[in-house]
Amino acid sequence: MKKEQNQTIESQQIRKAFLFGTTPTGKYNGFAIQSEKKLKNVLLFFIDRCNKLYESKMNKLLFYTDYYAYKTIGTALTGLSYEATNLGPVPFSATLLYCAFFKEIKTNTNYNGYISTTEIYSEEKPDYSVFSESEINVLNHVLSALGNLSAKKIISLDFQNDLWENCIGDENLIDFSYDLPLRAI
Repeated sequence: MKKEQNQTIESQQIRKAFLFGTTPTGKYNGFAIQSEKKLKNVLLFFIDRCNKLYESKMNKLLFYTDYYAYKTIGTALTGLSYEATNLGPVPFSATLLYCAFFKEIKTNTNYNGYISTTEIYSEEKPDYSVFSESEINVLNHVLSALGNLSAKKIISLDFQNDLWENCIGDENLIDFSYDLPLRAI
């Protein structure tokens, strides 16, 4: 029995590292509690509310949600850390992120030469009970500001300027306390 409990605890720790990396709660994830349940429901919220959602746009929606929540309510929502890339912020474990919820969230990747796009979809609806009223307000604010924009448009608004260029580097995690001049939200 004890061996089974240890294996369960170990597998939960591996899954948490799979989703959130090894970054502890702090300035690189907006001091958010790393909750799989909340992360899954943020993903499901945007999948449910956006028409034809692709991985590149979801990555931006997640970042804006966390950054806006940090700036307005004091902590991010998802517990994810983000890397600064030339196409804007990307969750540190972006590719693995959607695989972690393979039972609830499905992906479909299309290849066109050297370019691939990954659509994200689900039959499952979000569980709003995991969010506070202020967290739902953050989600709705980000959806209202960005829901109808393409990933390309979001990138052009906020992530193609000199200030953003200074954030980019080898595995540069974005410090939530850095005052990014985000115009889109």
